[in-house]
Amino acid sequence: MTYRLLHTDRHFQINSHTGEISTRIRLDREQQSSYQLIIVVQDGGTPPRSATGTAHITILDENDNSPVFSHAHLDRELIIQVMEGSQPGSVLGTVKAKDPDEGENGTLYYSLSGSRVECFSVNPTTGELRSSSLLRRSERAEYTLTVTASDHGTPPHTSTCPLHIQVLSSSKSSAKNTLSMTLNSVEGVAPALS
Repeated sequence: MTYRLLHTDRHFQINSHTGEISTRIRLDREQQSSYQLIIVVQDGGTPPRSATGTAHITILDENDNSPVFSHAHLDRELIIQVMEGSQPGSVLGTVKAKDPDEGENGTLYYSLSGSRVECFSVNPTTGELRSSSLLRRSERAEYTLTVTASDHGTPPHTSTCPLHIQVLSSSKSSAKNTLSMTLNSVEGVAPALS
């Protein structure tokens, strides 16, 4: 018996004696997750007889990507402004990261670290940021924290983003009902000016 691919493939090759399929190059599931190959098997008889079959190949995910924060470019920080006197539990904004891996390798959880981190909380699955205490500008005008996004892969990959929370004086603002303002950038979208 001899084996061959019906069409030459740049990703795969087949051993003509054993039928074992192997890769020619490194595969990346994020670029293509599955392949179909048509295999031709031929006997050594006279006349030779052949048959074809289809090999369905699914590429399994490897935890080869780190989370990337959607709202911040590399080496940039997220700044959130909040009015002083906002009640504990007030939503300040939401941090988001993406990981193109699938399953547990792409499932993210968030955490906060830094000085006075106890004044804030982050929902580990949604990234929603909240104040945990009454914020007063006279006590502290800015908090500098680090947001970490980690995937559930083995080993896990993590990314961090600097976060600055600025407490604005309510006496200098004409917008009395504003709780927070988050500036997010979306790739490919120009900022709206008003």
